[in-house]
Amino acid sequence: MKYKMIFSDFDGTLLRDDLTVSERSKEAIRDYVKRGGKFVLCTGRMPNPMVRWIKEIGLEDMSIPVVGFNGAVDMDKDGKYLHSESIDHDVALKIVKKVETLGDVYFHFYGEDWVYIEKEHPINTQYVFFTGVKCKVVGRLSKFLEDNPSFRPIKILTVIKPGQEKMMDEIFDNMDLPGVFHIMSSHEYYEFCPVTAGKDRGMARVAKKYGIPLDEVIAIGDNQNDVAMIKAAGLGVAVANARKETIDSADFVTLSNNDDGVAHVIEKFCKE
Repeated sequence: MKYKMIFSDFDGTLLRDDLTVSERSKEAIRDYVKRGGKFVLCTGRMPNPMVRWIKEIGLEDMSIPVVGFNGAVDMDKDGKYLHSESIDHDVALKIVKKVETLGDVYFHFYGEDWVYIEKEHPINTQYVFFTGVKCKVVGRLSKFLEDNPSFRPIKILTVIKPGQEKMMDEIFDNMDLPGVFHIMSSHEYYEFCPVTAGKDRGMARVAKKYGIPLDEVIAIGDNQNDVAMIKAAGLGVAVANARKETIDSADFVTLSNNDDGVAHVIEKFCKE
């Protein structure tokens, strides 16, 4: 088999818009793994709630079935973190204080086990339903960081409105934020992550653990946070519903997330 390992984004790539993974996709993945392939979910999500998907998709035999937080965390099938990166406390505080001045931008940040929120909000209520994360209400987030000087968020997520991406880039491109990069992970999620993360770094780290060179790896994604891993993989794939810059970075464009694009890749490139 030419491609011995696949790293697949989840939301907008493997997950359909109805929040399910199709039986065709699950069967294709299980068959690929049964034949000796390694399949890893590489997501921007907090990885712990992905345990249910590990079981549903059939990745229980993978020692590292999930790379989460945009490459910051490797997780085993039981939800244990095997590797973790984080944002420097003072840099995180600087970002949080700046976002708080914007007023109309919702945000929260992550520790290993909790999403830290200022208060209950329709956005985080929907986010809990969508992802299965656990939230902890701590009041004003900048004050929480000031009161907890040893706390280092793994990721900071903001939810922006259409047209605000350029504004966010102009603000944060011009701030001194050592050790952090910002990226869009969906049409509305604008995220801050440690530079030691990144899906390309997570992919390289895990592939090395399995002893598989990157030219024998497929990476599949749909958004800006997938571009680096798509470029770094032996075969970089974008789903048809992907962002334009993601499609432009890919070697191959598969079917959309709703049309089993991941299964199509496995069937086309991993059957030999």
